[in-house]
Amino acid sequence: MTENLETVLDTLDDTDHEQPVTLRDILSRFEGRSYGALVTVFGLIASIPFIGGIPGMSLLTGLVIVLASVQYLAGGGRLWLPERIEKFEIAPDKLSSGIEKARPWAKFVDGFIKPRLSFYISGRFQKTLVAIVILVLGLSFLPMAFAPFAVLVPAIAVILFGLALMTRDGLLALLGYGVTAASGFVFWYSLDTIMTFLG
Repeated sequence: MTENLETVLDTLDDTDHEQPVTLRDILSRFEGRSYGALVTVFGLIASIPFIGGIPGMSLLTGLVIVLASVQYLAGGGRLWLPERIEKFEIAPDKLSSGIEKARPWAKFVDGFIKPRLSFYISGRFQKTLVAIVILVLGLSFLPMAFAPFAVLVPAIAVILFGLALMTRDGLLALLGYGVTAASGFVFWYSLDTIMTFLG
């Protein structure tokens, strides 16, 4: 099965709609999948308003992205999460509603994805650089979670990089770098709000 944004949503939606969904449930559905698919799904969770707006969700998705990136850079293995994070629950109605609202956008994005400009995503150095940038983006979730909607921009960058890794689309990687730069401006613009909240 070809990996793209719609298949990530399908895997995320493969859940019992009557029971709360934990982050461990989500991780279990992506075990054995690529690092790109893993960071894409948590970038999606952070960016979908119905899900990412849950209190604490931006912080948790940022931590998962950071830990997944550290694991990838260290050579792989089963992703370890603190038990408290693994047990964090998402209401099934919020998850399903968010996924359904994201599907038209995912289908639109998938129509443009194809292997191209592979120089920017296929080599070992390029993949390592992307993973380091994703790690930094995940770290940026932690302070930016305290400013309304600020996490959306780095979350989109994470999704672009994740999709680039999944599909060998170097153009998406270049777009990811551009959105990462925009994230820096958003962080700077949000700094007063963040410091006020933390102060």
